[in-house]
Amino acid sequence: MKLFFLRSSLCRAFFGVFLAACFEPEAPVNTLAGPKIGERRFRIEHERCDASIGTVQSVDMNGDGSSDLLEVQKDGVMVCRSSDLNRDSRPDVFEYFEGTALRRRETNLIDASFVTVAETFTGGALTLVEYDTEGKRRIDTWDHFNAAGKIDSRERDTDGDGKIDEWWTYAADGEYSVRIDTNADGEPDEVRRPDRGAR
Repeated sequence: MKLFFLRSSLCRAFFGVFLAACFEPEAPVNTLAGPKIGERRFRIEHERCDASIGTVQSVDMNGDGSSDLLEVQKDGVMVCRSSDLNRDSRPDVFEYFEGTALRRRETNLIDASFVTVAETFTGGALTLVEYDTEGKRRIDTWDHFNAAGKIDSRERDTDGDGKIDEWWTYAADGEYSVRIDTNADGEPDEVRRPDRGAR
């Protein structure tokens, strides 16, 4: 029993240190609750989820001696948790809570030491998803969702110059159109619809 406890404690400590080392830079909890309307971030900052926030509890889901799930609690309430879904000893998903409601979720969709997708929730409902689709440590796509939880619009920086050059608009029936800035003046110059080309 003592050996098991020691092994569990060492795994928990190692996993916490590993998280801090592999997902830099980190930001304090509750500081990344989404940009203001009209404001955009061009970098996904990983929010801390470790012993600096509260009490850490690790869970070995498959009994292999390694932590698959790490939960951080403060005053008996879970603040955040991280999950190693592909069991490579590196977390793939981080979830952050405001009370019992999900506030933010970060996901590493590629084999990298940084987050590539950040989802923002308001009142438990998804409102914004920020993507680093090319794995370049910069956001290039922003998806905005309406109160019904359906995608409402999308913005893209397709050439990585720090300026939006595509604006996608979605209709209730799923049809969409794309306005494109073709001359880099910050304004859309043409509209494209699926299977209809430019107009």
